[in-house]
Amino acid sequence: MENTDIYTKRKITLGSTERKIVDNLYSLPPGQWTTVQDIISNIYEKNEIKNPRVCIMYSLKKLLKKGLIEVKTQTFKPKGRGGLTHKNLYRMNENNRLLVDYLSLNTYIDKKLLKMMFELL
Repeated sequence: MENTDIYTKRKITLGSTERKIVDNLYSLPPGQWTTVQDIISNIYEKNEIKNPRVCIMYSLKKLLKKGLIEVKTQTFKPKGRGGLTHKNLYRMNENNRLLVDYLSLNTYIDKKLLKMMFELL
């Protein structure tokens, strides 16, 4: 039987890039979705890192796995071309915004505490 309770398996640790992403998503109005390009432009200055997209995408994948952010795919048809284009949009849900408020972005979050906080909401 698979354990679906991700909050009690291990402790959450945020790396420096993950912390920058969480800060960036937290600074947005609640419920607003953002793109990877917006995150990159808000976090990195020009030429600060050689390939920021790879770094950001890997960190977003880790944050999704940790359950700290949400993703949805937007599909649209570009002008003048055939086919469809897909764009991933990211946001921090309201429960995680409250958690960040409470913990003030402590880089070491106990998952048992996280689970108890979600049960209270």
